[in-house]
Amino acid sequence: MALDTSDLPLSPAEARAARNYLGMSQRDAAAKSGLLLHKIKQFETGSYNPDAGFLQQLKDFYADQGYPFNDPPAGDAKKADGTVITDGVIGTKQADTPPGKKVSSTIQHMRIDPSLPLEEVDNMLEHIDRNEERIQTLLGKQLTPAGLLTTGDYSARTAGLHAQITRLLAENGTLFARLFGRELVQAPSDALADGKEKPKTQGDLLAKQQSDMHAAVAGDKEATAKVKARKDQPEDVLDGLFGAFGL
Repeated sequence: MALDTSDLPLSPAEARAARNYLGMSQRDAAAKSGLLLHKIKQFETGSYNPDAGFLQQLKDFYADQGYPFNDPPAGDAKKADGTVITDGVIGTKQADTPPGKKVSSTIQHMRIDPSLPLEEVDNMLEHIDRNEERIQTLLGKQLTPAGLLTTGDYSARTAGLHAQITRLLAENGTLFARLFGRELVQAPSDALADGKEKPKTQGDLLAKQQSDMHAAVAGDKEATAKVKARKDQPEDVLDGLFGAFGL
């Protein structure tokens, strides 16, 4: 089922075309407009419709940057020199795409649980996006072999970074399930999160390990600050090794 964008100020194709015409990445557009990156990303992929106010702001931003919304055909953008920027291509970096050639695509619809508060949905999408960026950074880290004081094939540092990747993937799996209306991992009780109660099951252990994430998507400012700060600790091996076990 395709998203209905007929009543919106901006369609995903128009948003991509405008951004591509201006030679901006999604991150550039977010930074320059002051709008949320995860909303721009999710809207362009057709998996999420932000509120109309957000889309109007995005459209106004692209217009202020010089994109002629009433000029190019839907989906493509044409520069003054006649170069056609194809929908879905950033600037002119895709040299293998012939000028003027249209690229067909199918937009899939992800039905987010309508009972979720809008602010919580925004928090979840932002958290998922933040985790994905962190995962991409960690995946590029080189493996280091085991030393004299370690066992196995790799060093404690490598094991720690790998554990961090696994933790971030687990958080995103939990959040995606919640977006679809499934509580795969319940938020921990206060006693479990604070360490006053010991985990009894694997579910308890994972819930405790994800306690900051659960609190952050619920809007807790202190928890949000904690999960944002951890991305600035790429070499925190102990956090990677022991955090996955809720220690």
